[in-house]
Amino acid sequence: SIEAHHCTDTDVHRLLCRMDTNSESSREKLLPSSTGSFGKTEELLDTHFPDEEEKKKHSDSNKCETFMSIVIVSNALMLGVMSQWPDVELGVVKLDFIQNMIFTLIYTAEVLIKWKQQGVRDYFCDEQVQRWNLIDFSLTVSGMLELASSHILPSSISHHVLEPMRVIRLARLVRILQLLDHVPSLTITIGGVWGSLGPLVWIVIALLFTTYVFAIFFTLTVNHCEDDPELVKTCQVPVVDCSNCYFDLLTAMKTLTDVVVLIMWTDTIPKSQPYLLVPFYMFVLISAFGMVNILVGVMVDATADTKLKLEWTTKRKCLNELGEMWEAEIHSRGLSREALALLSEEERTVKQTERRAAVKGIVSDIIESGKVSFPPGTVPDEVRLLLDRNGDGRVSHEDFTLGFGRILLADPFQQSIMSFINQAMIRRQVNEIHEKWEDLVKHVNDNTDKYHSLGTTLEEMNQRLEKLQQTVQEIKSKGK
Repeated sequence: SIEAHHCTDTDVHRLLCRMDTNSESSREKLLPSSTGSFGKTEELLDTHFPDEEEKKKHSDSNKCETFMSIVIVSNALMLGVMSQWPDVELGVVKLDFIQNMIFTLIYTAEVLIKWKQQGVRDYFCDEQVQRWNLIDFSLTVSGMLELASSHILPSSISHHVLEPMRVIRLARLVRILQLLDHVPSLTITIGGVWGSLGPLVWIVIALLFTTYVFAIFFTLTVNHCEDDPELVKTCQVPVVDCSNCYFDLLTAMKTLTDVVVLIMWTDTIPKSQPYLLVPFYMFVLISAFGMVNILVGVMVDATADTKLKLEWTTKRKCLNELGEMWEAEIHSRGLSREALALLSEEERTVKQTERRAAVKGIVSDIIESGKVSFPPGTVPDEVRLLLDRNGDGRVSHEDFTLGFGRILLADPFQQSIMSFINQAMIRRQVNEIHEKWEDLVKHVNDNTDKYHSLGTTLEEMNQRLEKLQQTVQEIKSKGK
């Protein structure tokens, strides 16, 4: 199965050691110098199917990542504990100060470690702004300022400074979102909400504009109860002839906002003005139903996009496993094209047979594992033909990775583009064949003319020979 061939960095080095140490020149290196700690599969994936977020994850240690996840969850729990029991003390020091100092020091150490690994500039901006790193840095700085102010500033002043900073400390809960990668379902949910924030702003603006327009309309058309001072500028259940729910613009906008959330309804319209129910229901249709449905649609689309991104990342990891499987079965056994090129003709023939058998075994394992959803009845030879980009009957590591990458990671639009590309290549090849066929027909016609001319010449020569034979016979008969 594919799972049996999943290689870690240790496995890759072990596979290298199994190769013949006396034939260093025939060994294909799995860890090129240009790829650092990644194998050749990672190099191909980064070239053809780049994933910046996945690349950043490789730079972090798994143990460190797990430790920071525990720290983030613990910090979130302690914030709740300290909000419930803020005055708990350990000796003469408050527990709130101790836990805040511990977590701040851990976060500071995390920032310094990342600075050392990535560099200060790349930490904040590596080709694009690193938003999570900026958030982590800002929260760490605020924690350090809170600790420093509690010691430096006088108690009379520090009280006024620390209170708002304790509220800012709640922003550390945002770090919980960094743990979403470990819970795919939660990632999809939060990703849908987060992805809809941009369109949500425009929806709110459109709703405010709609409310503003209708508020002006109702302010100008609804009868106001100006004679009753108790009802002026207040929205109560209107009497038959008037209503102060639309006394001025602000009151009208507040009333229509309550209508949107279904707190108020048609009782805000005076019963003596039933014709105003038409624009009222029009407003309800546009705002309460129209805008809300648009918002739901936007969130559904954002959730679907997040799900697609997660599926793409999962499939890319699967593709990485398939590439590492190729490394384990082909490269580690000295069956790469580079290694075969250094062998003698006889050895190369034997190794090529072994390579074809190994490739067929890899494809068979992939089909049986179900990692790639091939149609029922697909055989390894059919898949090999699918992966053979050059049509020469051979599949390289790049052909293997790129072929499966297009199968796993291409979206419907990209697949249609590939179909168009294949059609264009077939059309071009057909044209080339047609041109060659026309050249062949032309050569055949030319040769036919030559053969015809040659036949005519031979016929004339036969006639002359016959005449010559007759002349010879006449001469002989006269001599007798």
